Amino acid sequence: MRRLTSVPSFREPPEEVLRRLREIRPGAELYYAGEGDWWLGEVKSDARRRLEAMAVLARLARLRNGRLTPDRNDKRLARALLMLEGFGWIATFRGDPDGRIVEDFRQRVWNEVHNPPQEMPDDEAARREASRAALHDYLSTEGRDRVRHIYRHRHTILVPQGAN
Repeated sequence: MRRLTSVPSFREPPEEVLRRLREIRPGAELYYAGEGDWWLGEVKSDARRRLEAMAVLARLARLRNGRLTPDRNDKRLARALLMLEGFGWIATFRGDPDGRIVEDFRQRVWNEVHNPPQEMPDDEAARREASRAALHDYLSTEGRDRVRHIYRHRHTILVPQGAN
């Protein structure tokens, strides 16, 4: 079965598992990330993923003095290159791929269809306000007792001898 990404991998997924994943969603992809880890993702044409990938690649290039040579165990670079091709990470699985990956993916797709995620506000001010409201709600309910304890009681910090 044809791969949807061109990022080289040291192992190919089993044909049967990949075929069953693509029966659920045609863009499903399974990528061997090394050290027994398989990344399950979906390949879509997504400009936001590409922008994120370019930012990660720029950050990696700065950290490595401009060199982005692939290394056998360089998962950050592999993930950024996959994202550049539209790969959206869904889950990581350890061990050889089998029917468990297919069933997990089928369950995730079902949940996505029947329990869609709540819409997040796009506006930065709205996000800040929502965060502030959530913090206020926490501090006025469960967090109230913790904050009171911190400010009203003495705290002892034990320092081992010879640590200074």
